[in-house]
Amino acid sequence: MLVFIDTQIWVFAQKKPIKSSFSTTNEYEENMKIHELSHNFITEQIETNQIAITFHQISEIYHALAFRGKKIPVKFVEKYCLNLMNADFCTFYPLKKKHFQDAISKSKESRIHIWDYLCILPLQSDIEIAYSCDKHFQSHDFKQLLPKIENPVGKWFLL
Repeated sequence: MLVFIDTQIWVFAQKKPIKSSFSTTNEYEENMKIHELSHNFITEQIETNQIAITFHQISEIYHALAFRGKKIPVKFVEKYCLNLMNADFCTFYPLKKKHFQDAISKSKESRIHIWDYLCILPLQSDIEIAYSCDKHFQSHDFKQLLPKIENPVGKWFLL
């Protein structure tokens, strides 16, 4: 089965929470649970499915891991992303001019980030399911674009 895994799930899977970064134990434990769910989910998907990724999305993953929030060393992130690009379990989709034009139009109409559209427009007709925890994926627009949307971490985030 060909699936899409949204960027934030990749980020949650790689960035293990640091207890001292949280004001309460409950907040830390909730974030640790999301990390573990994401990590286990991606491991399972790698073992059982083919993962569709756009070249735009690999750029998002790189940037989010190396430069946003708790940063992971750039050398590690570079190797991680290059490994994803060469992995047999990943199918990469290029962005075409039409995808960009459609993303601009849809973003303008929906007020949802263009980045979300650039991740899914090139592969939307090939995937069987999209996994996301981004609240934008609950919108009517995304429900029309994608065959099925599921949240493997159980909590929706406005990203």
